[in-house]
Amino acid sequence: MMRPALVAAAVVLGQALLLSQTGSGTFLVLRVDSKQQDVVSQVQDVIKRRLQGMGIPNPVVTPHQGTADQLYVLLPTGTDIARAKRLLRSTSVLEFKLVAEGPAPDRQALLAAHGGQVPAGMAVWPGARAKTTDPPGFYLVRQASVLSSSDIANARPARDEMNLPAVALVLNAEAVAKFARATGENVGHELAIIVDGVVQSAPRIQERIAQADIRITGNFTQQEVTDLALILRAGALPAAVTLVAEGAAKLP
Repeated sequence: MMRPALVAAAVVLGQALLLSQTGSGTFLVLRVDSKQQDVVSQVQDVIKRRLQGMGIPNPVVTPHQGTADQLYVLLPTGTDIARAKRLLRSTSVLEFKLVAEGPAPDRQALLAAHGGQVPAGMAVWPGARAKTTDPPGFYLVRQASVLSSSDIANARPARDEMNLPAVALVLNAEAVAKFARATGENVGHELAIIVDGVVQSAPRIQERIAQADIRITGNFTQQEVTDLALILRAGALPAAVTLVAEGAAKLP
């Protein structure tokens, strides 16, 4: 017996959109900020890996109706849709950068000694808030990264020495050598751990670190470390992704 086709309707930019797929659940249409086939294919692969990390073994992620820059994603019934949308669009850029100054209560105080200007080769990043009512604090850090997301071979949720949520990382071989050199040359300095443009923590380098296994800590919730580890394992998106349509996928 032929299985009935799945028909779902949504309104996108004021126009009716008709989708036909097999399965059930919720559909998303994502626009990739590139029309290059290799970039869109890479985004498609990353999205599949992220969905697999959520426990969806055979995710449906296909080009959408002949478009060059859109992907159709089918989420099965029972999926946490809000979390899925957050994970699929997240860049979760992880960077380790040397701290020059900070934290300061505000940007003006941080740059007071520099005439209010950001010195060459430096950047200002806000710090994470322990509570929503806390001021963020600001750091002056070197623009050059010691490590970034591309240096991560594996990641998993963990706990720090205070039993608080953390992320355990495994560096690739090239990154181990790079990190050993940077930490060896900067013992006594602080190293900012930055996630999506926010300094989560800035521990002081106590010694040269020449091992693949390291851990990042900060003001994370358990869900945040779980999602960050998932995204780091799946790899970074090579282009930004925007949600352009969403709807219920129902069998007629």
